[in-house]
Amino acid sequence: MPVLIEGISVVIRCDTLEKKYQGGLRQYIHDVPNITFCTDNEITRVGFMVPTDVGGYINNLKKHGLIFAEDGHFIDIAVVDMLHGFTAKCDWLEFKTTHSLEKEEHYSWCRLVGSCATEIFLPDGWDFETSLTKKHTFASNGEFEKEHKFLRAENGRDVWLNLKSGNEVFVGRAQKLSSKDN
Repeated sequence: MPVLIEGISVVIRCDTLEKKYQGGLRQYIHDVPNITFCTDNEITRVGFMVPTDVGGYINNLKKHGLIFAEDGHFIDIAVVDMLHGFTAKCDWLEFKTTHSLEKEEHYSWCRLVGSCATEIFLPDGWDFETSLTKKHTFASNGEFEKEHKFLRAENGRDVWLNLKSGNEVFVGRAQKLSSKDN
């Protein structure tokens, strides 16, 4: 079954977490650093908006015994961009984008290779109208910092001022890495 891919997503098989992550899937869910977790009971997904948060999260997962990648192929952890798909080769997942013409909605998703399920599992409380899927923009780190001024951090997100439009821009940030790191 598919899980939503939004922003930059970290995807891990549930059976890998049961085998390798101390405390298994239950502890992993407890340790997730934000509210973007979802699972189809075969794979899990956690989303981020900033590459450095993804890197920090992966480093933490490696401390728990998971293997990120070898020779350009994902082993236990896959990183999937909602616009471009996999950031390295992955033989255990497939990435798709589905367009719903009647609702004018589109979703990026992943599922295990060989699965035929199409129901997309979403994070609790996720709503398309307020989602990153509907309202996203992309900017490289250098480009973003030239066009925005940092204002403050609040409620797990950075608030920036867009210098061209005068609007505030919100960037969700990871809040915790794991209970062992606290």
